[in-house]
Amino acid sequence: MENPYNAKIGKTYVPPATVADSFLRGTPAGWVEATNVEIKTLLGLALTQTANAVGFSISGGTTSKQLTVALDANVSGTNTGDVSLATNHGLGLTNQVLNMGTPSSVTGASTNSVTTTTHTHAIDLTAPPAIGETTPSTGKFTTLRTTSQFFDSALSADGKYSGIVEAGTIGTAALAFGESVYLASTGKWEKTKADAAATAKNKPGICVLAGASNAATTILLFGNIRADSLFPSFTVGAPVFLSAATAGALTSTAPTGTTDFVVRCVGFANTADELFWNPSNDYITLV
Repeated sequence: MENPYNAKIGKTYVPPATVADSFLRGTPAGWVEATNVEIKTLLGLALTQTANAVGFSISGGTTSKQLTVALDANVSGTNTGDVSLATNHGLGLTNQVLNMGTPSSVTGASTNSVTTTTHTHAIDLTAPPAIGETTPSTGKFTTLRTTSQFFDSALSADGKYSGIVEAGTIGTAALAFGESVYLASTGKWEKTKADAAATAKNKPGICVLAGASNAATTILLFGNIRADSLFPSFTVGAPVFLSAATAGALTSTAPTGTTDFVVRCVGFANTADELFWNPSNDYITLV
């Protein structure tokens, strides 16, 4: 390596032994390893070399910082490849792919998001994680037009679910995990009962966050749910109906023989204690 400060007198400078891939700066005395402060000054007071063998972090100040990568941005390592976004901040990719190995996840605070600019871009998760088996993240997950969204086909334990949910408020009666509910005119969720159209025909759901009267809850609108202690022994593959005998309960037998009882299919049994919740928009009132 030619030292620019010694070039005039024809000397060739051999740099001192430093850590590989270090930043060097020229001085009248020769090449020396740059300090973190000097690197920050050189790169605009934004990029910090936290350790020579680790990498960089962008922090400080009150204005946005931008790290530009010419090609794909890859996060790798042994159980340490995390990408963290502060509250109210997002990760934007333009003509790039975000690659994460196993295990991987995309999570965020209530106003964070991971977005791509057109449908031709993707978030590439090798062996992707389950979405929403337990209490769902409140961050955004934007699916693309040619991708699939998978629900767990076999839930791991009692009290698990996988599917599309919405937040809500419990009505006059406390709700347990797995109880069937409908959205009442009050805007709150009440237990279904198929002995009358008023408690069986409205927008249906199934409780996945138990609570007392007027408490916040989470309602599964579509997906799989497992409730070993609450569900009866379903017939695998057979339709499941709202119960006319017990509020909030489900049954493998359609109500029959009583005037004004409602027959409404709300899904199909995956196992004896696991339900594919897929309620029909249609119902039959017995006369």
